[in-house]
Amino acid sequence: DVAVRASLDALEWLLGLGVGHIYVKYCSTFDSTSQGNIGPILDAVARRLDARHVAVAPAAPENQRTVYQGVLFVGDQPLAESSMRDHPLTPMRDSSLMRLLDAQSTQPSHLIDHAIVAAGGFALRQAIEQAPVRNLIVDSICEQDLDQIAEAVKNEPMSSGSAGLAGALARQYAAWRRVTLGGAARDRELRTLGGAAGSDQQGSQTAAEARDAGSRDQHQGPALVLAGSCSVATRRQAAHYSLSHPCFVLDPQQLAVDTQHLTQAIDFIKANVERAPMVVSSQSPEVVASVQQRLGRDFAARLVENAFGALARAGAAEGFRRILVAGGETAGAVNTALQVRSVAVGPELAPGVPWLFPVDEGLPHLMLKSGNFGTEDLFTQAVRGE
Repeated sequence: DVAVRASLDALEWLLGLGVGHIYVKYCSTFDSTSQGNIGPILDAVARRLDARHVAVAPAAPENQRTVYQGVLFVGDQPLAESSMRDHPLTPMRDSSLMRLLDAQSTQPSHLIDHAIVAAGGFALRQAIEQAPVRNLIVDSICEQDLDQIAEAVKNEPMSSGSAGLAGALARQYAAWRRVTLGGAARDRELRTLGGAAGSDQQGSQTAAEARDAGSRDQHQGPALVLAGSCSVATRRQAAHYSLSHPCFVLDPQQLAVDTQHLTQAIDFIKANVERAPMVVSSQSPEVVASVQQRLGRDFAARLVENAFGALARAGAAEGFRRILVAGGETAGAVNTALQVRSVAVGPELAPGVPWLFPVDEGLPHLMLKSGNFGTEDLFTQAVRGE
């Protein structure tokens, strides 16, 4: 319910700006449970927009997330056979997007298979227009498929998916703008948008200024790594990083009984400002299950998220100019704690993992990554500026 209300508030704000196409973004591994949040948000937004059809396309081929015959794959593994089956908050035990979405939505789903997507153009638009239900699971195994889907849905009131389809839609709209707007008109519009980005708060930069300053200084200043994801990729990244940097292990069981544990973690980062320290709570699925059994899943998650938020605030106050964050829930906790209002998106460290430069001056540069993204040496390379 909280997620639906927040989404509808954002929707009304966007509609007030004159936005013509709404994109509901979720993770390429469709992280959610039968209680939501993807289905309820799609239902609420579709009702508000009176959308007859909604493409559901979480594929992100650049990050090895593909959909075939309605089955979501992570690399060469069906979702339920990948490491996502052991996610501490949203364990994914089914690979069928139709079953996953049907468990959450008030509406049934329908598959538009890869043969239709590959045919593109008229065949794909016709399949969407003639679909008997609203929620349309759309196969996609490559970037060209996403481009076909984007072309077919760009004039619909809404669509949904991961960063993959969002990028394809951006390509569609960019092509349209190149045709309909001259270079001078585009430049004037971008300057207007940049100037509006921080105009309602003292001490804010424009987005362009934040991006320019951030790109110039992205490799400078003390760095702090906060690793809250329990994914296989993040655990490997944390292990690699700990070989050359000081590391503090945040223990949720200690957080629950010892108020000094968080204080010790904060003292640790303060004592290691110049050594790019890491605080990590990442554990194996077996350890996570044991902790959740003792503390309760939601309580354990809140403990850790609140601790990382406190660490981010302490790190920013101590002078850390770069904070690298692993894990979606951890990233949310850090953003909330730092009160990040707006960011300029900088260069990518890995596919889907860019530097973010807050528009509000004084906040550190951020790298916020999905737990499963990035190579083993991502933290090391990012801190070194390589």
